[in-house]
Formats: sequence, C-alpha cells, structure tokens
Amino acid sequence: MPFNIFLFMYYDMHMTHTAAIFDVHDDCDVRLNYVKKVLEDNGYETDIYLPDFDHYAKKYRTSLKPGIHYLHILPYKSNFSYARIHSFSKFAHDCMETAKEKHYDLVYAIIPPNSMVREFSKLKEADPSMTLIYEIKDMWPETFPSRKLSKALALPFSLWRSIRNQTLDKGDILITECNLFQDILIKQTGIDRFHTIYLCNQQIMTEPVVPAKPLNFVYLGSINHVIDIERICSFMKVMNTLEPSHLEIIGDGDNREEFLHLLDENTVNYTYHGLVFEEDKKIEILSHCHYGLNTFKDTACVGLTMKSLDYLAYDLPLINTIHGDTERIVEEENIGFNLNDIEKTAHDIHSCSDTAYLNMKKNVIAVHEKYFSIDVFTRKLEDILPK
Repeated sequence: MPFNIFLFMYYDMHMTHTAAIFDVHDDCDVRLNYVKKVLEDNGYETDIYLPDFDHYAKKYRTSLKPGIHYLHILPYKSNFSYARIHSFSKFAHDCMETAKEKHYDLVYAIIPPNSMVREFSKLKEADPSMTLIYEIKDMWPETFPSRKLSKALALPFSLWRSIRNQTLDKGDILITECNLFQDILIKQTGIDRFHTIYLCNQQIMTEPVVPAKPLNFVYLGSINHVIDIERICSFMKVMNTLEPSHLEIIGDGDNREEFLHLLDENTVNYTYHGLVFEEDKKIEILSHCHYGLNTFKDTACVGLTMKSLDYLAYDLPLINTIHGDTERIVEEENIGFNLNDIEKTAHDIHSCSDTAYLNMKKNVIAVHEKYFSIDVFTRKLEDILPK
C-alpha cells in the first residue's frame, strides 16, 4: 500500500470531529452538559454556544461560565413582545453564521426559538455533509398560556408554527423531550422519525422514609404564568380541612407576590424560602416533605418538566396536573396522584397509609432509574448518533 494512502487512512480513523450545541437558554446543568459529554465520548470536540443575556433576570450576564462561548443578543423587557421575537431571530441567525464559519461536522440545535430551524435548515442545504440534530424542548406557540388570546392570534401563531415545521425534516436526527411533543409534531408535519429522550438528572435521595407529620407539600421552581397557583391554593385549603398541612415554597418569579397573597387569602400555612442554591439546605427542606406539587395550567402544552424530575430525584411522590407522559407515568407506576379532582385527591392522600406511601417512594426511585437517569439518557443519545 502506498505510504500516502496509508497515512490518509490513519488520519481519517483518528481524526477528531467537531460539534456545536446552540441554545437560546442556559440549560447547561439540566441538558447541555450531558449532551456535550456524550458527543465528546463519541469522538466530537464540542463547543456550547449561549446568549450573553439572562432571560430570567432580563439583563446581560455578569458571570460567565468557563468553557462556554457567548453570542451577543439584543435585550428585551417582556417575554411576550416583538423585541423578544426579534432578539431570538437574530440570535438564531448568528448561531447559523457561527456554525457556517467554523465548519462543524455536527450541529445540535435546541428549539425554540423556531427560527433556529429556519436558519440551520438553510445551512444544511448549503452543507449536506454536516449532521444536523434538532431537539424540540418546548412547543411554541402551542404553550402560549391563554386560550382566549390563542384564538385571537390564530393567524400569527400559525405562521410562527410554520417557521418550525416547514423545514424540520432537514434535520438528520429529530429529538423530542417527551412523547406528547412527538405525537403533536407527527400530526402537524407527517414526519415519523422522532426520538423521545427524556430530561435526566442525578438521584439525590435513595433511602425512602416516611416524614413526620404535619403533612408537608413543596412547590419547587419558577413561579411564572404557567403555574396553576389557583389550583395549588384550592388544593391546600381542602387538604387543611382534613388534617394539618403545610406548604414549602422554593423559588421565585413574576407571579410570586400574587401566589403568596392568594395563599394568605385562603389561610394556607406556608414557608417561603425564596431561591435556594445550596444543596444541603435544599435537602434539609425537602427531607421532611411528603409530596411535590407539579401543577401547571391545563393550557400548558407540556408532557414532562424539569420540576417533576427534581421532585423524583429527591424521592418525592408527585401531585400532578400535567397531561401526556407525566400523567401516564404517575398512573401506571404509582408515584403519586393526578390532581383531576381536588376533593377526591385530598381524601386519597389523607387516607394513604404509611405502608402505601413508602411503597410510592420506592416506586419514585425505580422510575427515576428507569426513565430519567443519566445512564438512560446517555445510552439513548448514543444509539441515534451517526456511526
């Protein structure tokens, strides 16, 4: 064999491929770091690109994570505004231009914004050799919180949806974060090659015990427009008529004052902790809680949330209002209660024996291992990567 051909074959076999992950949100701790590790373990030198604007604080970041590339993004003040749409559209275009300039072998683009699909589909047409992966982590405009406004905005929402759906088939690999999204997209697009890969995290508590009374519930996470604070308050009020009950709240958000005011109006006993980042303090609070409140509004088009995974990681059974994947898992795997009827659910919880409750906690740990462990995530993503 001529030496130059041998050298080419050797170089081709040992060459490091390059990959880039683009995300308009900072999902490093809940998704991107796991994706990056899988890509790197499979021979891809991987970069992560995020915006330099904090979407929750609505200000530019002052603390940047090491090893992350930040792209400049236009600021905006309201989540429901033209300024945000324009900002996200420009960010998607800049992501595409960055990938084009760097000539990555693989691009992993997280949707929304829907304009990511429009931009990277153009790049795929120009460079067919690039492997393009689309991950649908949210459904916009399907998750718009108001049904009344959704009807009034039917035409612009249809156009917004088409930005995502029209060229989604340009992706070599299509990933959804829950089966609910997959079902919706199959109906909308006719594409039938989606792969559902659930969110994952590390199991924190693995020795289930029955906490002491009073009955403690916890709400953990962002207090925003998609959280059904009215149903939480109604449920806690009914629960308190059956036995002394208490609500722990960890988090913050635009609707925090409204939430606390409504709890006060309904004479619900609660402790507001604000944002808690220290793991020891979080464990201290959650270790004496019985259930996690996974209560989104019915208008929310979501089948699984990071909030529910957080509860499961701390071996907490769910009080759940999310349809699709979570509703099915709660029912089939006996890891809590679906809150379809407040009175009935409250009485079921009140009459739940310690033995039955402890069995639920054991099921929670088993379900986390079965669906949401890091090992399961790694295996599923590796299975669909180009060989």
